[in-house]
Amino acid sequence: MKKWKTPKVKNLLLNDIELKIFSLFLAVIIWYFIIGQEVKETILYVPIEYKNLPSSLQMMGEARNVLEVTIKGPAAFLKRLTPQDIRITLDLSDAQKGSRTYYQKDFIIDVPFGVSVTKIYPQAIKIDFGTIVRKGVRIKLNVVGECPYGYRLKSYKIEPNEVLVEGVEETVNKLKYISTDTVDISNLTANKDLVVSLSGEIEGISILQPTSVKVHLNVEEIITEKIIKKLKLEIGDKRKVITYSASNVDIVIQGPVRLLENINLELFRPYLETAGLATGVYTLPVKINYPDDFKSYIKIISIEPDKITVRIK
Repeated sequence: MKKWKTPKVKNLLLNDIELKIFSLFLAVIIWYFIIGQEVKETILYVPIEYKNLPSSLQMMGEARNVLEVTIKGPAAFLKRLTPQDIRITLDLSDAQKGSRTYYQKDFIIDVPFGVSVTKIYPQAIKIDFGTIVRKGVRIKLNVVGECPYGYRLKSYKIEPNEVLVEGVEETVNKLKYISTDTVDISNLTANKDLVVSLSGEIEGISILQPTSVKVHLNVEEIITEKIIKKLKLEIGDKRKVITYSASNVDIVIQGPVRLLENINLELFRPYLETAGLATGVYTLPVKINYPDDFKSYIKIISIEPDKITVRIK
């Protein structure tokens, strides 16, 4: 009958001696840092990661994004622990339109080995969910400043004049328009075409398309009227005129306000054309002589009197 040899105790102890020594050393280290140290608690403020929100819903208002987490573990671990070492997630896959309260049991909290969570605050959070809709909204030009003196913005045209937006139904339905970025017209004295972006910082609203528009600015000079009184009438040939019914004339001129404000009134000279007339009494129209350079943008609106009676010898 064959006999089995029993391994000696010495052989059992010496086999893989290096591995056994390392395991013993590792066990001592783990015991020291996890079991052998003083256990303490600390508080960390950890961000919440929301995931799996249905595409047809959106969180409304300002949802809480941080929880106060009390952590318990060895003092050496806690000293090195940061909020980035802890992960808090909340699965929203079963969310529906309306309000819902989530409790501590609903949060998935991942912490490093050797520490544990003893408390979170608040223990429950309430989240409002709204249905996401899309809608076309009018675009409004956001103009700042004023045109230089004598000019004004007469009109503007936006192409396209409507933008597609997306957001919570209640918010989108209240939205009356989307503004463009600011357009400064303080140096504008002529028509101008430009491309302007739409304002994107609207809470609860996403601008889908377009994100910019073409704008045509229509600028015009401000036209006004000015009265010039008691202009002395000039006669073409005074030697032939014995009498005339009026010697002064009032006129009304029209033109750009920037020009009429400081215009030289002596440039306007009313006169009667009497050259070639025979002896007799005539009622003649009053004519106004002024520089040809002005005639393209300054008009004579009225003359009073517009006719004068003269006697020619």
